Amino acid sequence: MTYFTTETPVRIMFPNLKKPRAQRGGAEKYGVMVLVHKDSKELQQLKDAVVDVMMEKWGKTVKLTGRYSPIKSCAAADAVRAAEGKAPMFGKLENAADYYFFNAQSHDRPGFVDSKVQPLVDLSVFQSGCYVRVNVNPYAWKEEEGISIGLNHVQFVSEGDSLMTGNTGNAGTPQAAFGGLGGAAAAVGAGEDDIFG
Repeated sequence: MTYFTTETPVRIMFPNLKKPRAQRGGAEKYGVMVLVHKDSKELQQLKDAVVDVMMEKWGKTVKLTGRYSPIKSCAAADAVRAAEGKAPMFGKLENAADYYFFNAQSHDRPGFVDSKVQPLVDLSVFQSGCYVRVNVNPYAWKEEEGISIGLNHVQFVSEGDSLMTGNTGNAGTPQAAFGGLGGAAAAVGAGEDDIFG
């Protein structure tokens, strides 16, 4: 099995590390999306590790696309979302066109350590946009000639600006939302025609 550890800290999105969760009706897994720069040593090392797995399992290299490819372009993923009328996933990632991402998952609980390689108990530090190092292993699906990335360990390095998009960034303050007693400040649309009545 080919193991790979990022040397330079990388950023993450959608950390699902506290407990396993099922997605799209599949098995419950721990997981995280990892962002790597197109010019980084990490991206090239990961590509090399994927090629090693292909040669070991299939005796050849195969062009991987769509769900069969473990490494995807952030720009290409957002272009697909735009074509589907969806908001960009990487809208808060500066120079998103220069990044690739991969999803790393595991049925088993990964190992967690802090920046001093001490066991990490408080997993709330893993937020979208934080910096980590990950230990992963590419593995092949023999029957479909696809590659996935297994998640083994995660080291928290430092906080980072959130990369999550959506309504939460424009929701204002709770004071504005709820106002004083009775929520008087939440009179949204006051004075407009009532379209429901």
